[in-house]
Amino acid sequence: MSPEGRRLIVDLDVASSVRAEVGPAAWVVLEVLAGRSSLSGPVVEIEAGTRELGASLGLSKDTVARSLRALIGAGVVTRSDGRCGRTGQFTPSMYVLDIAAAGLTIEPGRHEEHRPGPRRIDRDMATSDTAVSSPAARSSESSMTQLSLLA
Repeated sequence: MSPEGRRLIVDLDVASSVRAEVGPAAWVVLEVLAGRSSLSGPVVEIEAGTRELGASLGLSKDTVARSLRALIGAGVVTRSDGRCGRTGQFTPSMYVLDIAAAGLTIEPGRHEEHRPGPRRIDRDMATSDTAVSSPAARSSESSMTQLSLLA
């Protein structure tokens, strides 16, 4: 998995022609592979299998394999297949991504960058103007009102 806080930056001038050549599925596979690398540089190396990539993307292994062939044909990925010496079983392939040729840059992660997020409103401190209730709370309040009207 990739370190937290890293960003994949796309140079649209370069990336648009690569994306048009390889297609949308291959582009997403490229982004996932780049995001899984533990290094940041113009060329990165990742070990991955087509089944594993397909499962993480919701794509079939065959779609991922076609996508990887398109990326290899475009010259942005090279693959080396491995086999276990003892058993002869295939091991996950090693992919070398030339992310600079694809118009991508991996920006290293930053420590605890402040990002504004949702605010939590304390019900005891909130006034009627600022109180925010959940759908379940509104439903409960509505039920109570309806019951009091029946009495």
